[in-house]
Amino acid sequence: MKSIWLGTGAVIALMAGHAHAASEITDTVTPFATTLATTPTNYSTPWLNQISLPTSTTTNTKGGQGVVLGIVDTGIISNNFEVTGRVSALSSCAAITFKCSNGAADDQGHGTAVAAIAAGAYTGATAMMSGVAPGVTIVAQKSMSALGIGYDVDIANGITKAADAGATVINLSLTFAPTNRIVTAMNYAAGKGAVLVFAGGNENTTLLAGANSLGLSQAALSRLLFVGSVNSANVKSSFSNTPGTGSATAAASGTTPAKSVTYSSLWLMAPGENIIAPGIKYGPTALASWSGTSMAAPVVAGAVALLQKTWPALIRNGAAPAVLLATATNLGAAGTDTTYGVGLLNLSRAFSPVGALSAVSPTGTSISLGASSSATISSTTLGTLKSLGTALNTYTVFDGYSRNFSANLSTLISKPAGTAVSLSSLTYNPVWTNSLKLAGGGEISIYRDTLSTLADDRFDRDAYRMGATAPRAPINYLAYTTREGISIAGGYGLASAGFFDRALWGSTAAADPGVGGLSALAQGGYSATVAAPLSENLRLAAGWSQTPEPDQPLSLRGANARSARSETIGLVYQDDGPVLLGVMVSALNETSGLLGASYGPESALNFGKGGASYQADVTAVIDLGSGRSLALTLANARTPGRDVAQGLISRVSDLDSRGYGMALTLPDVAARGDRLTFSVSQPLQLRSGSVALAQTEVDDEGYNHTTEVDTALTGGPAETDLAVSYSRVMARKTYFQADLTWRTHTPRAESDLAIRGVMLKRF
Repeated sequence: MKSIWLGTGAVIALMAGHAHAASEITDTVTPFATTLATTPTNYSTPWLNQISLPTSTTTNTKGGQGVVLGIVDTGIISNNFEVTGRVSALSSCAAITFKCSNGAADDQGHGTAVAAIAAGAYTGATAMMSGVAPGVTIVAQKSMSALGIGYDVDIANGITKAADAGATVINLSLTFAPTNRIVTAMNYAAGKGAVLVFAGGNENTTLLAGANSLGLSQAALSRLLFVGSVNSANVKSSFSNTPGTGSATAAASGTTPAKSVTYSSLWLMAPGENIIAPGIKYGPTALASWSGTSMAAPVVAGAVALLQKTWPALIRNGAAPAVLLATATNLGAAGTDTTYGVGLLNLSRAFSPVGALSAVSPTGTSISLGASSSATISSTTLGTLKSLGTALNTYTVFDGYSRNFSANLSTLISKPAGTAVSLSSLTYNPVWTNSLKLAGGGEISIYRDTLSTLADDRFDRDAYRMGATAPRAPINYLAYTTREGISIAGGYGLASAGFFDRALWGSTAAADPGVGGLSALAQGGYSATVAAPLSENLRLAAGWSQTPEPDQPLSLRGANARSARSETIGLVYQDDGPVLLGVMVSALNETSGLLGASYGPESALNFGKGGASYQADVTAVIDLGSGRSLALTLANARTPGRDVAQGLISRVSDLDSRGYGMALTLPDVAARGDRLTFSVSQPLQLRSGSVALAQTEVDDEGYNHTTEVDTALTGGPAETDLAVSYSRVMARKTYFQADLTWRTHTPRAESDLAIRGVMLKRF
């Protein structure tokens, strides 16, 4: 049986077979003050600041309230001003080799000082001192005598009794002694979820003289910490032991193989010099200045208690030591070293997320929020997603140690490409056309882009609606019109909406009211349009278009994974009256998209693999006489609901979208043949619909509860656009058009101004 000796008040040291004289122990305790009245306030502030423990952390964790801290030491004075009212009735004498005449009462002083450093009371700005975790319940197991002597059987019994009393962290301000009794007790306590914090020792040598230790369980190894001492300058105290090169080994368990961990990787540093704490040897209310790794260990034990209070899951998964080790401030050589271990305890970092963040899906699986979780790019049609963004603004996420944090996941919603521009930012996008008149009265036109264009087609209304970010593809387009009014057009690179409108409406000049539509969400790639008169008063047009061909596999396209195609059929009817009536029906099929929004196949925020949407438009063009006209458009679209296989959303409801527009066209304003158009519109936008969004709450015991909450996709005012367009023939075969559009409540800005100039040259 090995004896353990407590020195002159600052450390418990392992002795082999006999007790050394007190004078041979280098740690000291000296009186600091004999009465509270003459003691300065806030004297724990320097070392609390040293471990980066803000007052807000202690307040938010309620000082570890509800956590049971075990102190295996010389006992405790339960009515001491620093711990009174928080000492458990389960505190007891755990000694086997000696009798405790006063039960768990401390008749040496060391145990009470250790308890105060870990858990001294916090009473506000004028506090005498504050321990790291001033709200914990303390269970003291007296295992050392008034002479500071105890045996491994005493210590082992103290560990066991502390675990049985519910301690989830046990402070042992004594040097680690891996005897069979102590190892067995450690394994027992760790099996019940307790973290064991050992003082590193005060002989200015390596722990256990570099010897390895065996017999620990896997649970004990993951719940074990050693603590060395630093001075106020964060330099190793002259007396402090170092971890050295030794290691601890956990035996194999079931399918889990044996595991060896170096002492240095389990070694933290904490303040341990001149720590002011109760010094009952000098009087019942006296204070003393203590030095030793015995003082550093309870600093770490208190930190464990704060973590366990904030995240009870750490008690079950035993990850509190790993959090502190992962967040320590490096002091010595880069990384873990044999002098400072992993470095200085840093509670500010320990209370911040560590490792990759994740969220919980509606089915309870983990969803990575790392680099593979690309954003969702919204669109004009889907809108700002304000309500969804609000629901994501304070969303529960988890770090690499299963700790819950509140994070702003509204950043997963990205704005469409483009920015507001000034009036001076007029952009000239020339489209060159070769036209050939045919003998039968028809005409063939070839459209091509021969000049460099903007990489971001930010002023193109259709590209804006798509949220396009890719460079505009080269234009290669052909249009054929017969004398009988049959029109055929097709190619790659031009928005086909203009060709479709001209084919549908024929020679009639119908201004675009700016409502847009589903077909505008599938532009920029291949497209084709065909139209023909069915009778003198009725004309039919059909069109097909798609987004550009991707140049990367779906898995590599991130948030720009969306692809889409659309089909549209339109009829225009005109009798002898002043009203021209047009009806269009469109279908849109999207992959990795919803109403123009784009997201990656593995995005945390996605709306499913894809699906179809359907739209019907009615447009009336009223002839006001003298070349003036008024165009009115009403559009309505519906998107059937869909299930979502992965991500934070489990289902998208049926969606309804609507748009309205009006355009007034005035001819011959500045020159003969020119046109000035004023339009006001609310583009086709989502008006109703929701998603089932996973929401996770963590209860007081650290268990997750995930429910699905219906969350509206709408929110905020609808986008409203005001536009002015001027067009004229500049010279023979040269056509110019300039557009000025003011948009409000757009997905990318509260308001923006877009200016576009287009030159069409025929050869």
